[in-house]
Amino acid sequence: MRISIITIGAPKLPFVVTGFNEYTKRIATYNKLSILHIPDKKNAEKKVSHFVEKNKNAHCVLLDEKGKTYTSIEYAQKIEDAINRDGIQHIAFIIGGPNGHSEELKQKISDHMSLSALTLPHDLAMLFLAEALYRSITINHQHPYHRS
Repeated sequence: MRISIITIGAPKLPFVVTGFNEYTKRIATYNKLSILHIPDKKNAEKKVSHFVEKNKNAHCVLLDEKGKTYTSIEYAQKIEDAINRDGIQHIAFIIGGPNGHSEELKQKISDHMSLSALTLPHDLAMLFLAEALYRSITINHQHPYHRS
């Protein structure tokens, strides 16, 4: 399976850059991974929309504070079901800029996920997503990283 992480803006906090790079390196040992950091400029949302339109076969997940929340086990199962039951080969996670996503993009993408009921700073959302993805992948591969 191929995983894409699309962010408006790149992580800036040094500890987040280090953590994000570590988890994405770990993810890449299990899955093809691409990361696209779109500069936070006025046409950034159009570039995200273009990615969605260009990658019609990808299952896009919009990170949104009002999205559905999952436990680690539930999210691992959702990914496993998407691959085995739905035949999805590409999942793209989209993190908006500091002001979130436009209504147009929210309507274009039906799968909305929240990492927490808390509002997370942009950099931390990237780090949390990378760790949550790695955890889900290791759960599905029966790797001992996750402990119940």
